[in-house]
Amino acid sequence: MIILSDGTYYEIESEYAIFLQQSFPDVDDVHREFLAMAAWADANPKSRKTRRGMKRFITGWLNKASKEAKGISPLAAKIPKQQAAQNGKISVRDMDMDDELTHDFLGTHQEHFLNKFGRCFTKAGERITR
Repeated sequence: MIILSDGTYYEIESEYAIFLQQSFPDVDDVHREFLAMAAWADANPKSRKTRRGMKRFITGWLNKASKEAKGISPLAAKIPKQQAAQNGKISVRDMDMDDELTHDFLGTHQEHFLNKFGRCFTKAGERITR
């Protein structure tokens, strides 16, 4: 989820994430880029995008990432590629569709996901269910 200019969040649906990964094959990991986008939006409140402009922002970001030498933006490169599969943690590559829907990228929406979906995939890589 990426915070918007009005303080609400843009949820990236699984089908859209898959479409983007297929559309930008030179991008190393679209999920890492989503985390980077969410972190950037959180750190830059005056530059946050509107719901209407979010798809343009996402495709522009991924287009720039695809042109980088290793297919990853500088901000996303700072995010670990895979989380260790220990202590109940699941790597991003091993997430299922429900995990992708409920992935709490910022670590601040656990209650929202638990109430809406009965499940949450935490920032730390743990799957929590009610």
